[in-house]
Amino acid sequence: MFLLRRRPLYSSERFARGKRHAVYFLIGALSLFLTGGWLLSWASYRKEMTIASIRVSGVDTFPAENVRAFAEEKLSGAYFRFWSRANSFLYPKKAIAEGLFTAFPRLAHVSVLRTGLREISIQAEEREPSYLWCGETRPAEAGRTPCYFLDPQGIAFTRAPYFSGGVYFEIYGPFTGPRTPPAAFHEAPIGRSFFPTDEWRRVIMFKDALITAGLSPDTLVVETSGEASFLFPSGLRMVFSLSQDFDEALQNLFAAVGTAPLTKEAFTLPEKNSFSYVDVRFKNRIFYK
Repeated sequence: MFLLRRRPLYSSERFARGKRHAVYFLIGALSLFLTGGWLLSWASYRKEMTIASIRVSGVDTFPAENVRAFAEEKLSGAYFRFWSRANSFLYPKKAIAEGLFTAFPRLAHVSVLRTGLREISIQAEEREPSYLWCGETRPAEAGRTPCYFLDPQGIAFTRAPYFSGGVYFEIYGPFTGPRTPPAAFHEAPIGRSFFPTDEWRRVIMFKDALITAGLSPDTLVVETSGEASFLFPSGLRMVFSLSQDFDEALQNLFAAVGTAPLTKEAFTLPEKNSFSYVDVRFKNRIFYK
């Protein structure tokens, strides 16, 4: 009885044929990829899809041309020296927006939109100057110290001109908040937040509650120890702690104000103030001297 030898499942001839097919497939795929890439490169440089106009809005305190020039620089050149960066479908939208924040710390918000095949629009919103930071310590005598504008969130964004009067609420003390992207590229304290977000919100609400009650401070002084003071137009100083319950401090203060000898006028009028400070750091009591 003879047994027939079984043929190998894959003969050398079939293996070689499969190998050739794989090579042909790879060559075809590579050719298709290169052809597609070349066509995309050719299309990316078509005049009909090349950005020729950049509209800038929302910039008031410095030339809009500076923003436009920055965007034009980002649009120059090509990706991998192959695809045009100025193509309206391939342009670096995110890089333009993030780069503008770094280059221009005055900007609070930036959006970049394609408004046509040959046009993009940069819509910006500038930071609103709301406070003045004038140093880590308050000088003993009035003088012209360099100050910086803070926006409503407490972020420093540009040096301020000199003001002869109390035009803005003044702040003194060290910056303890986080850095925003421009901080590494500009002089200190530009790009820094004066307080962490939650602490800033608490202190500003504390200040606003005093203003609503008719006790309007014009200066905040923060110490490295965590203690702080509001200064009032009369020269009176109100001492408090950043870690205390501000609602409780307000209740105690409002209960004391209006009863002789501590009156509202002691906070607002120099001639009506006979105290140097009011201390609200203690529970259920107010000290003044």
